[in-house]
Amino acid sequence: MDLKKTTLSDNITHLLSDFFDTLVSRNCHPEEVKMRWCSQIIDVFGLNISTKKLYEIRIKCEAAICQSNFNKHEELEFEYAALLSLMLDILSAKYSLNISRRVFLDIAQDIELEIEKSVQRLNDDVVTFFRKAKERNKKIYIVSDFYMGADFIKKLVKHHKVEHLIDAYFTSSDFLKTKRSGNLYEAVLDECNLDPSTTFMIGDNYHSDVEMSQRNGLYALHIPRDFSFYEKSLSLAKKTSLVKKSFRKPLKEKCFDFNWMVIPLFVFIARLHNRLVQDNVKNVVFLAREGEFLKELFDLYCQNFSAVEVKSHYMYASRRGTYLPSLHNLKDEKFQKLLGQYCDMSLRVFIESLGLTDFLPQLKSSLTEVDFEKSQPNFKDSFELAQLVNNDLFIEVYEKERLARKQYLASYVDSILGDDNIHLVDVGWRGSIQDNIQAALNRPVVGYYCGILRGASTSVNNRKYGLLFHEMEGEQYVDSLYNEFRASYEVFCSASHGSLIQYAPAPEFGILENNPSELALFKQRIHPLQLNLRALFKELSDVKANNAFSITELESALKPIYEKSLFFPKKSEMISFSKLEHYENFGLFDFSTFDGSSLSRVSYIKSLLANPKFTVGREWWKPLGFENNRCGFFKYPYFLIKKLMMSRL
Repeated sequence: MDLKKTTLSDNITHLLSDFFDTLVSRNCHPEEVKMRWCSQIIDVFGLNISTKKLYEIRIKCEAAICQSNFNKHEELEFEYAALLSLMLDILSAKYSLNISRRVFLDIAQDIELEIEKSVQRLNDDVVTFFRKAKERNKKIYIVSDFYMGADFIKKLVKHHKVEHLIDAYFTSSDFLKTKRSGNLYEAVLDECNLDPSTTFMIGDNYHSDVEMSQRNGLYALHIPRDFSFYEKSLSLAKKTSLVKKSFRKPLKEKCFDFNWMVIPLFVFIARLHNRLVQDNVKNVVFLAREGEFLKELFDLYCQNFSAVEVKSHYMYASRRGTYLPSLHNLKDEKFQKLLGQYCDMSLRVFIESLGLTDFLPQLKSSLTEVDFEKSQPNFKDSFELAQLVNNDLFIEVYEKERLARKQYLASYVDSILGDDNIHLVDVGWRGSIQDNIQAALNRPVVGYYCGILRGASTSVNNRKYGLLFHEMEGEQYVDSLYNEFRASYEVFCSASHGSLIQYAPAPEFGILENNPSELALFKQRIHPLQLNLRALFKELSDVKANNAFSITELESALKPIYEKSLFFPKKSEMISFSKLEHYENFGLFDFSTFDGSSLSRVSYIKSLLANPKFTVGREWWKPLGFENNRCGFFKYPYFLIKKLMMSRL
């Protein structure tokens, strides 16, 4: 019989239908859903296990529960909750997973639901048949052999926006009875008080949907489907080498300069997403300015991995803008964070670093005997600073603006998060903006960074995590490969707007500095690269979503590409990076370049022999530094030394 030519007779009151491969079809083998689920479980819970191994555990657990249920009920079926409970016991005992049973069950089911949504499509022939049946006032029930409960199927139907066609849902998992044995039909007929002679069943499985329903007295129609691609898809999915090639393919096809920077950015965003889920974070704030691009990438990633929702927000912030609100009353303030880092400074730069540039004319008129422009060595002990902090006008301005901006900052954060905990994201390196925000608001703050370096201050209410490298004393996670080219994160994640000068009242909340040269550099050089990186990032995200590869496995496939490109870059990349500039707007207001020092080859070699750590360490990017000093060949021994050092970590 052909479904298109089938019309239900008037005496038929109820239409029963299979779900999978009847109302919906998948674009992959059903086992691939489980495999992808395993890879995402590994990611979200940070498990040190391969996708293949976790999949084997799941299959063994399914088989064990099925056998137990068969011994009790003579049915080879299992409940999803029982599966997850058994798997959690194993993962807790053997892989140190420490999480509540309820949280694990909720997240695991949400992940499976999102994967199912992503691989399914409606079958138009069945939808059309359902609509015709509804027009004739037939009741339509979904009856499925599936390890999930009816609520899970109901969510899928709602996702496909055909819930108005379905009146009830029944699954083998809820009853521990299957269509395969025929017992589920008996249960549905009894529970709904249905007359088999007025009930019609459709489905793709001839045995379960046709033969067994007919044995229970129902009319039935077989809907044949072509399943040949399922086995081929599963075979390809299990070939690790082919999956690795699928991740590398976008990088080969899109071979623009610095395309390899997508690798650490992708790893960071994936780790960030997983850590936020682990920490039960519902709202996360990306800090200006590097956070603008990072937020774009995070939102892209969440489009494919949305089982647990984390809302992202963007917040104007800078060291300058957050510094004054974080300070104490003037008589108790030593300005240690500013003066400890920048020893030599002019009075003008000090005032600008406080975000009080607008008051410079008045202060100059009030302090006529002081030179505002001359850089003073050891500024903290200078005559100029002493005169300033004892000046009545400065005392008044400092206190008034400090308190006002503290309130503006508090209102700004409240407008974004309300009473929710503060979780921040930025590139790093010691988290000084986070320190300022925490000091100003006196609220617990957690920061997630590409990297954190030694010297970063932390406390119970001011925690920081470097997700690519973390070099805090006593809690080191060191990956010197990702720490090798730190300037790239700051440069390539530049923003479309200027730096925050100061916080202001709502609705603006902030006053930005628009530096024409800086904005022109972004528009002409950085933004085009970001667009390319964004597109490449999206491709990697799509490939990951459609394959059973954890982020650790993905990283192992892509990291060699990053390593090679980092230590042996193209000449065009070195030339391009050497022409970029970075604007400092705290403690020093000037552009810095990345071309480094330029000595004669002999002088550079002498310097290298005399003090190798200093000579190499001062370079923004080592291959570029070697090239600028006419010693490009040094990149080879340097690479070998770094490989040796990294192998010992």
